[in-house]
Amino acid sequence: MRSSGSLLFAATVGVALLFTGSLPVTTNDLHIYLVMGRWMAEHGALLEHETITWTAAGTEFVNGTWGFSVASYWLLDAIGLDGLRLLNGLAVSCTVLFVGLAAIARGADRRAAGIAAFVCWTLLLQNTVVRGQTWVFPLFAALLWLAARPRRAALALLAGVIGGAIWAPLHGSFAAGIVGFAALAAAPLVDDKPLRASITPALIAVGLAIGACLGPYGPEIWLYVFDNSALPRERDFLEWYPADPERFEGLRFFLVAGLWCVLASVQDRRRGDLLLVLAFGILALSGTRFIAWFGIAMAPALAMRLSSVMGPDRGNPLARPLSWALGVAGLVFVGRLVQPLEQPLHSETPVDLVAALNGTNKVFNPPEYGGYIAWEHPETKVSGDIRTWLFEDAVWNEYVLVSRAPEDWEARMAEVDGMLLLESFHGETLLPAALASPCWRLAAQSEYGATFVRTTGHASCP
Repeated sequence: MRSSGSLLFAATVGVALLFTGSLPVTTNDLHIYLVMGRWMAEHGALLEHETITWTAAGTEFVNGTWGFSVASYWLLDAIGLDGLRLLNGLAVSCTVLFVGLAAIARGADRRAAGIAAFVCWTLLLQNTVVRGQTWVFPLFAALLWLAARPRRAALALLAGVIGGAIWAPLHGSFAAGIVGFAALAAAPLVDDKPLRASITPALIAVGLAIGACLGPYGPEIWLYVFDNSALPRERDFLEWYPADPERFEGLRFFLVAGLWCVLASVQDRRRGDLLLVLAFGILALSGTRFIAWFGIAMAPALAMRLSSVMGPDRGNPLARPLSWALGVAGLVFVGRLVQPLEQPLHSETPVDLVAALNGTNKVFNPPEYGGYIAWEHPETKVSGDIRTWLFEDAVWNEYVLVSRAPEDWEARMAEVDGMLLLESFHGETLLPAALASPCWRLAAQSEYGATFVRTTGHASCP
């Protein structure tokens, strides 16, 4: 009979695949990259000037995540939204798999590796939508597995270079990866181990830095990373908020951090792994989007500390029935692939509201749905989307101001002929003002908001 640790490990990998692969697709991030991918596929060139919004039209920008745009567009054409859901499930399950393998490679008990993999998955939960970040999770975890044991110098460096070359065009988090492997390289020195124990992670870190600069932008890619990190904080994007124990994401982080502190106090022989945990812990405290990275980075070290307090594994009599249960669940999941969801998009996606914008030229819209509008209506220009680095402060502040429905809001919207307004953000300001205005006609309405199109011929309209 296989150990209960192996069963827990396998179950966690399977659950991660089943759960994530069955999630609906959210449009916040994905669709703006699909729009850019469509443009690049049609023109055979990098998109480096703004063509999607009317507020920043013609602006030149660094298209740092061009790889995710192109890859997601091609994959959508080949396998559809349901295929992208499955691919996302595979990305998360492979992340959990490599995290567990990294723990085992470092000498952790399989039960501890299974527990650490499960903890890692729970911290990934808020970052499992189809986006570039999710696609690079398994790459980071695979490199952690590679760094768990000493490797040939050429192999470690080459793996880092290839990893950086793949990682950088998908997501700007490669900088966090470099920090992580630098911390891993310093850990043996803190624990008074031979210098050779630091070579593999150090070379991977160097390789990541080199590989990230091999793309079309070279070292300029670092400017993109900086801009895309600073502005979201300034503009109060939710996932950049500090970890809050009163929210689900923050509560999980603080519970796991508390478990780590307890284990660290019980066994303090390993001090070096504190560098990695502390680095990613600080990131997680600074913004909830980094909680997932904390889960991946600290899981192998967590498994090592758990191993030191566990007794011998004597097997589990429930192993066989649980294995059968997992097999049945796998068959159910295959059945769901054969019969995909009628609507693979998230239930809160304003599908009907966006459809009512057909025929408009310039739209005022919440940034989170700018990409979806542009995807559904290629000829329509939107006021903004989630690419915060693209919009100057004046543009962003104008959106916030108009959303508050000041007295001159209609004059400020003179060039706009469509509006998508959300109940959650505009429900007490711009939405009732638009309902009361003779210059706007209600085109569609739902529990989430309303769509308006401009009327013509009224004397009071700008």
